[in-house]
This record gives sequence, structure tokens and C-alpha cells, in this order.
Amino acid sequence: LWRPTTGVAIAPTADKLIPQLLTYFKTHDSITREEFERTFGLKRTTAYMRLKELVKRGVIQAIGNGRERKYVRKSI
Repeated sequence: LWRPTTGVAIAPTADKLIPQLLTYFKTHDSITREEFERTFGLKRTTAYMRLKELVKRGVIQAIGNGRERKYVRKSI
């Protein structure tokens, strides 16, 4: 009998990350993908997808390319 694995962590949605990210930006000017992974406990691919979604939604702005890329809070 097949049963789903229990105890599997479900990554938070972008909506759940927004308030936490805005709190993070109160004390930090920017965040890298690696810092985003560590701070919010995400895997690399998930972090990349969430950051991409947050940029698309206008919550954050990407600055730079490749390893130098940082994300900042989008000015209102």
C-alpha cells in the first residue's frame, strides 16, 4: 500500500515570504540568492523561483548579473 511520505517540508509561497522579506529589509539594504536561501530555509531552485516571482510582482528589484546579482526592496 502506497502512502505519501510524512514530514516533507513544503516551501513557503511568495505571499508568505513577503512580510518576512520586508522585515529583513528594515535592517539590510540587499539580499543575495544564497542569503535568501539561508535566511528562509529554502533550497536553491525554490529560492530562485521565489525571487523571480517577487521581482515579477514588483516587490523587489534585481541589480547586477550572475554571482554579483543582489535584490533590493523596490522603491514605492
